[in-house]
Amino acid sequence: MSDQADFDQEWGDSITVDQESSRRSSSGKKFGYLLHLSDVPTRVHFTLPETPYIHPVTKKRFGYRTGKHHFFPWGGKAGKGSYLECAHFYGGQCVACARANPGLYGLAIEADSALAEYNPYIYYAISGLVEEEYHLVEYHKDQGEGTYKQRERCEGKGCTNCQEGWPKVFGNRFYTEISPPQWALSIHDLHTRVQNSRCRCGGSIYIQNFHCAKCQRLIVDVMSYCDSCKSDNIGLDPDTGMAECGNCHNKWSAFYTNHPHILEASRKKITCDCGYQGLPKPQRFCTTEGCTIDPCTIFDCSLVLISTGEKKNKRLIVDSHEVQDLDARLFDPAEQGNDEWAVKIVEANKKPLDLNYLLQAPPTHEQAKVLRCADPFMNAGMGGQFAQYEGNVEPTVE
Repeated sequence: MSDQADFDQEWGDSITVDQESSRRSSSGKKFGYLLHLSDVPTRVHFTLPETPYIHPVTKKRFGYRTGKHHFFPWGGKAGKGSYLECAHFYGGQCVACARANPGLYGLAIEADSALAEYNPYIYYAISGLVEEEYHLVEYHKDQGEGTYKQRERCEGKGCTNCQEGWPKVFGNRFYTEISPPQWALSIHDLHTRVQNSRCRCGGSIYIQNFHCAKCQRLIVDVMSYCDSCKSDNIGLDPDTGMAECGNCHNKWSAFYTNHPHILEASRKKITCDCGYQGLPKPQRFCTTEGCTIDPCTIFDCSLVLISTGEKKNKRLIVDSHEVQDLDARLFDPAEQGNDEWAVKIVEANKKPLDLNYLLQAPPTHEQAKVLRCADPFMNAGMGGQFAQYEGNVEPTVE
């Protein structure tokens, strides 16, 4: 498992950049790993990549990947719409951007005003392991002889695969894509709450105040002093989660999330007199005496996710979460089919998906096919492909 110390666990500044940007109006394996959530609860555990994903703008290092893609309602072979990864976001050649704004690449072609309407939008991709039961179902190949096996989620009572006797296995690797608004309301918010409440030593974390990350100026207080008498003689009862003034005995919740004013201020970007711009920094302390404070993160949690609604009304909901290790069945060959492939699947489960590889933009000639237009880079004598990502190719595991 990757060391969380290698990652930037404070996500706010980069998310602010992405939210501001998003306000602007090929492989089968990629889609095989994509998790389609529904109103049926799905238990998952996000996992850190082997090396951090670098944010293209802020250059911070995260356990999730920030990407941009275009959506063309008329794109694709069937003309029913298609997403296209924006290569320009990571410094590559994007056919859609080039045709909409040729000057971006110094191309001597006429701008396509129609494509200019389809600006790319930010999304977040995060990977992990599904902690649910599956069936190992065997299918005949469409062409040629032979069969292949595919994992299909067990549907519980009334499951057709149960009735047909297909063997059960546990878990599956996945990634999912989440829009910035949904990310902010569900994943990022929970990540922040876990960081500000659970320590890896087993103790509880509380926030004393929020301050400027540069000059330490107090922005909003939680329990440094009493609002009633202004005394700084404040005590904490960890059993009740209540702060109490030792002077006037005024009591209030020590959890900052229970106070609307404090919660709102903690999420609001500040511009300090010292020049710092960004979110206020929490002053954490742990109930374990002498602890140096090592906050848990969302990557330490088993989550139950639900998706409700359709299209623009679609909502991602974290139904529940619990700080706990990955389910041991994911790494037990007996729970992975108990055959010659079981050991390989266990090893694959230990290796996080490489989203830089899975989500890289296709070569420009393939982008042009999606848009059903000529490749402007090929016509300009610049070649049909940009430098490809040099990550490790994902192992083939059925």
